[in-house]
Amino acid sequence: LFAEYLANGPASVLILADTSGSTQAKIPQAREAITLVVNNLDPRDDVALFAFSSKPFNLQSFTREHSAIIERETVLHAYGSTSLFDSVHTATTTLQRGCYARRVLVVISDGIDNTSGKTVDEAVHDLKSGGVSAYAIAIGKLDAPTRNPGFFFGPDVDLDPELVNEKSLGLLTNPAGGSTFKVREIGDRDLLAAAVKSIMESSRGQYVVGFIDPWIDPALVTIQIKNHEEYLVTRPKTPPTASATAARAPSPAPLPSS
Repeated sequence: LFAEYLANGPASVLILADTSGSTQAKIPQAREAITLVVNNLDPRDDVALFAFSSKPFNLQSFTREHSAIIERETVLHAYGSTSLFDSVHTATTTLQRGCYARRVLVVISDGIDNTSGKTVDEAVHDLKSGGVSAYAIAIGKLDAPTRNPGFFFGPDVDLDPELVNEKSLGLLTNPAGGSTFKVREIGDRDLLAAAVKSIMESSRGQYVVGFIDPWIDPALVTIQIKNHEEYLVTRPKTPPTASATAARAPSPAPLPSS
């Protein structure tokens, strides 16, 4: 049996950018956020870029050529309604095709969902079962309801560009081992940079617990960790080359007793 803290291992990172009509004024900052995330990646990371409005769009599949992501961010434009929870489901499924067991989702959005078929609870279930740590950057300062009534098309001119639903994004990210960072002022580059730095730092550290025994089929073994710290998130490492459970913490800490 072994236990190891991995401070800065590689990860598969998927950036999910909201391009619904309500984000028109926020697109330049979304592009800047994407660039900041890419520039803070480990060179070993593979990264993908999706945009979404009424449905998700794959702008760049997983690649270690990080500059390809920055090149694709130029096609972002705001139009249509918002299916945030449906798009998180697609992103979670896509992350299973990344190179690494450590999977990180970075959502850039105002958190306003008005057309998803899935609920926030279903999206959280997808994230947890897929072993995905989810983080979000919420841009805006006026509180919006969890789900706006009706359907919005075109440029969403009826929505205040300052609207943001930080609570909705928090309901997604917090149970999935991540957090949501609010950038209150559109165009606040310093706060945006600080948010991205926090995301990239906190998404890295994790414990890996497992065993090595050539005579035992790992599929028949379960390792159970008793979690005494609320900030630790435990999830199985998949695909299982050995039965293992990984716990991620924002900084090194004593391993919980089993």
